[in-house]
Amino acid sequence: MDEFGFDRPELPGSLITLEFGMGGKIEQMWASDPNLPEEGEEFQFVLAPMTLGDEFSEDYLPGTFLIGARTGPEDPWALTRNAIGEQVPNDNPAVIEFDYQLDFFPELRATGKFYEIPGIIPVTAWDVHITNRGRKSIEIGELAFPFALNNLYEGFTKGDKAKSAWNDRVVIHKFIGGAASHLFAQRLTAEPPGLIIYPGEDTSWEFLSHVRPSINSPYRWEGIPVVYVYSRASIEREGWSEWANGHTSLILEPGDSRVFQTRMAPGVRDRVDQVSTTLAVLGHPAIRVLTGAVAPADVGIAVEISGSTPTRFLTDKDADIEPDSDETGGFCFVKPKEPCELRLTFDDNRNRTSHAHLKFIEPIDQLIKQRAKWIVENQVHEEPGSSFHHAIVAANPKTGERYVSTEDHNGAFTVEGGLSDALFLAEKNSIYPDLNQIEVLENFVDDFLRDDLQNPGDDTVGSAFADRRGVAVNYARPHIYPLVFNFYHSMYRLAKLLGGTRHSAMEYLEYAFGTALAMLRYGIPSQERTGGYPGYGRIFELLEDLTDEGMHAEFERLLPLVSQRAEDLLKRDHPISTTHEIDTASFEEVFTAARYLSDEHHQEQAMRCAFALRSLAPSWWWYGSDSRQWDEVTHGEPPLAWDRGELCQGYTGPGNSMMFFETLDRDYALLPEAHLRAAFGGLLGVWALVQPDGAASMAYCPDPASRFFGHVNATGDIGMALYHYLRAAGSYVLPSATHGVFTFGCHFEVEANHYTVRPWDGIGRKVVLRQVGAEVLISVGMIRELTLDIRKRWVKMNIENPTNRILKAELRIRGLWGKHFQVGTSRVVAQEGELAVTVSLTPGIITQVSIEVLE
Repeated sequence: MDEFGFDRPELPGSLITLEFGMGGKIEQMWASDPNLPEEGEEFQFVLAPMTLGDEFSEDYLPGTFLIGARTGPEDPWALTRNAIGEQVPNDNPAVIEFDYQLDFFPELRATGKFYEIPGIIPVTAWDVHITNRGRKSIEIGELAFPFALNNLYEGFTKGDKAKSAWNDRVVIHKFIGGAASHLFAQRLTAEPPGLIIYPGEDTSWEFLSHVRPSINSPYRWEGIPVVYVYSRASIEREGWSEWANGHTSLILEPGDSRVFQTRMAPGVRDRVDQVSTTLAVLGHPAIRVLTGAVAPADVGIAVEISGSTPTRFLTDKDADIEPDSDETGGFCFVKPKEPCELRLTFDDNRNRTSHAHLKFIEPIDQLIKQRAKWIVENQVHEEPGSSFHHAIVAANPKTGERYVSTEDHNGAFTVEGGLSDALFLAEKNSIYPDLNQIEVLENFVDDFLRDDLQNPGDDTVGSAFADRRGVAVNYARPHIYPLVFNFYHSMYRLAKLLGGTRHSAMEYLEYAFGTALAMLRYGIPSQERTGGYPGYGRIFELLEDLTDEGMHAEFERLLPLVSQRAEDLLKRDHPISTTHEIDTASFEEVFTAARYLSDEHHQEQAMRCAFALRSLAPSWWWYGSDSRQWDEVTHGEPPLAWDRGELCQGYTGPGNSMMFFETLDRDYALLPEAHLRAAFGGLLGVWALVQPDGAASMAYCPDPASRFFGHVNATGDIGMALYHYLRAAGSYVLPSATHGVFTFGCHFEVEANHYTVRPWDGIGRKVVLRQVGAEVLISVGMIRELTLDIRKRWVKMNIENPTNRILKAELRIRGLWGKHFQVGTSRVVAQEGELAVTVSLTPGIITQVSIEVLE
């Protein structure tokens, strides 16, 4: 008994221990590593007390439930919670019971029981028993369970705040899909234990939001999640639009009662997705998708079910489905008739209904072209005499309104948003050239970038404007420099491909070098030398091109600074961010620096921690999406009302996915499946933000309680994500011991004596058959089909020229079984296992290339 005279009950379990406070709320929840229950570290998952405006976090601790009800269809909904709970004495120390008092609803009786369910994996259960003991029918339109877990990234001393945050805090991955729903509290370091919370017997979740005061707080987090068994009252009371699963209510007649069960189990997810495995072992439906929850409509999506036996599959849109099931689970391949958002529903043999949310898009090459067209038509500002003349600026994707006022540009958000889209547009035109778009890019360089934003004297880059006619100010913001030097680097590739541009390829390469040098000399404040910046990792590609072009003096000047930068970055032996604790944008640079320095520890750590912050929930907005903690210092303030609402499929997705793809430069003994799924999903997910007409949003917010809800009304930094996709995507065939092959970006077929690959990634410049040991790269043009002899004695390709001029494509092939080759009428010798040939591509036709091994 404590000094206040309150006996705090405790429920010790095999893997989870609960400590209760006032009213039956869980004040501490300790979990152990399920693989090492006796030796592993215990971890505490519940949020510490804090103030949320006029409310308190204690009002939303686990063990709380919210009820909204009415006694007539015309009555208003009344909302209450279990503010008071009296412990019920019993003789069983393994069971703790509470009798809850519900204000406004004396006719409802609610009791709670906590206990452990033994099994292969012991789980802790919480049963809420609700009875209508009145004389009237009661409609329960809201039954919700908040879970205030320790996902608050504040409250640490300055010296070790990042390290403490990563060791002591969690990210909460949500999935709301009926009976298959779950929350997964993942430690930021990906170390065990994690915590899985899911609906138990005769219970499912249909909706999720966050406590509004928590997302309007000044703290860095995504707020307190609330899961709903019934949500009709919430939608009607708040005036929210309908969510993905629909909204229901329950009629309790006099004397009727229902039990709603919540279960809690420890779980881990690192290189292997043991969360799905754990749920399946526990008999809970677990859903996994490939290649991602976003895919072109003509490609389709495969959905795997474990933990239950599906008896029926349904879709809410017209689609072809190929289902299969047995006693261990099921499978369904979904291919819609046209691009759409689609809900896949399945019933199982225990009368449970579950959902997955998929998004099918137009062919990616079409979206690439449409996005570029929309930028040119809507985001180019014409205002002679203004600082923004011929600038590419951020815009509202719904209305096309350009954000060009001085107020919009007095911070970095809209400036960097415009640069992001310029970067994408430049890279796109190095693949699909368009003379009108190239002229827009050259006007952007001459009339904005080098006239108003970047000082041509020392190559420093401003990040804001004080007025509409002055040059840019604030040159010490590191984030802006990679956007600019990568833009120049893309313009170099474009100019080298086509020639005839206002600035030559070599001039653009010099601009890229100068900007990278300025970043390392002037753009990184001394206090931020241990933080990573998005896009900077591609400086190593710039160094390679400086060498290839014979710019040895520039290379020798830049290399020592790059090396010092990499060493500085890796001095801290914990996850690295800049101005705040949680920033997924830092991992890309950390990983590339570690590869450059051959630092295996930091490579593995960067990938592990980055993917710990990435969801595998089978909903298109969550799957493969990094957790983005909005921060007005790091990201700037957008030109719209904002809060801490959850943002999905943002600008870091494709860049962080490249950590996984970079590891595929050699064969592997074990494929890290969870990382593969997260990487595939992150690379594709960003295309869900691009509309068929090319309008694009910077992110999607699934939370109706947030002012961001839906597609965010700003193009923002979407261009950086699309740029990384264009640089990174390819056709990958990755064999697996358990799944046959995983494919990304292509259709793959195995015939009697050959393999066939047909890329659909929208780029067609890379084909990797990893464990076959074959790789094909082409500098320009698009591989439409590749056929490889199963004994690797020959390869045939159909290559398209997407331009209106003759191209000279450099073709590099690794892995053929020999040293001497016949290419057309020429005999070619491979060097160190790589065959390099030049192919002439005629516009408007498919060029066929055939290569055979001679010896």
